[in-house]
Amino acid sequence: MERVGGRHGYEVSAGGVGFAACLRVTGTEPSGVGVFLPGADGGSGDSIARYDLSATVGDGRC
Repeated sequence: MERVGGRHGYEVSAGGVGFAACLRVTGTEPSGVGVFLPGADGGSGDSIARYDLSATVGDGRC
């Protein structure tokens, strides 16, 4: 697998077989609060972003 094009395209191939597929993964950050992670000591924590992911696959090179 190798990244091609922009940030979201990956080309998947089987070495030397002549087969390739284009895989695109897209992440969008939904509105609202992220995921809260409490601190290890039980005290304050932090919030990290949450993403919704989608993927599409097509025959051939990207």
